[in-house]
Amino acid sequence: MAFNPLGNIKEQAKEQTDKLGEQERDLDKLVFRVFTSEDGKKLLDHYIKHTVDKPSFIPLSKEWNTDAYGYYREGQNSIIREFQIRKKRAANYK
Repeated sequence: MAFNPLGNIKEQAKEQTDKLGEQERDLDKLVFRVFTSEDGKKLLDHYIKHTVDKPSFIPLSKEWNTDAYGYYREGQNSIIREFQIRKKRAANYK
């Protein structure tokens, strides 16, 4: 089924989840178990604070205003976002 922005989001999410392989589901569940524990929540919050919540571009900064720094920062952010996505997706598993 093609993506329909006006369609039923829950139905589309379920279809996408059903397409995932068993290995992906196991990894999602692992991330969920790790980051829903008390220590895991603290760790994820720390990572979010030091990556996703920080700017990837700092205007007028000679040290941090480079393309390489922006790509580096977005790489960090993408890893944390993957954890967040996997955690949310695993919460919907039966």
